[in-house]
Amino acid sequence: MCHVIIKSVEPEGFEKFLQGKRNGAKAFQDEQYVWAAYWYSQALEVAPTDATLISNRSACYACLQQGSEALMDATECISLRPDWPKAHYRAGVALSVLKRYGEAADAFFKGLTLDPRNKELADAFRFNFICIN
Repeated sequence: MCHVIIKSVEPEGFEKFLQGKRNGAKAFQDEQYVWAAYWYSQALEVAPTDATLISNRSACYACLQQGSEALMDATECISLRPDWPKAHYRAGVALSVLKRYGEAADAFFKGLTLDPRNKELADAFRFNFICIN
């Protein structure tokens, strides 16, 4: 199933999408989170409803300790793909950055209801649950 709607089908638009996605992934891997967010934003100009790109940009913002921006992207991601566990994981991370541990635990728990065997979600839920107690 395809979750991406690309606004421009012109070759230069598609190239901008691919370049943004590719360069964003490379910058993230190199821990260049500002650049990664920039490149994902470039790709999102072409494919504004690509939940994966929005999720990736949310991760960049979280790594930069920009919790509000991370949460905005995570919330958008959830609205696009409410049954995607990673969207709820991104929301939990953003809420954790904002030190809203109870809400973060709730977000991780929602992700766990969608993917009960996900160790990353389970570990994050436990950590945030401990933080609120």
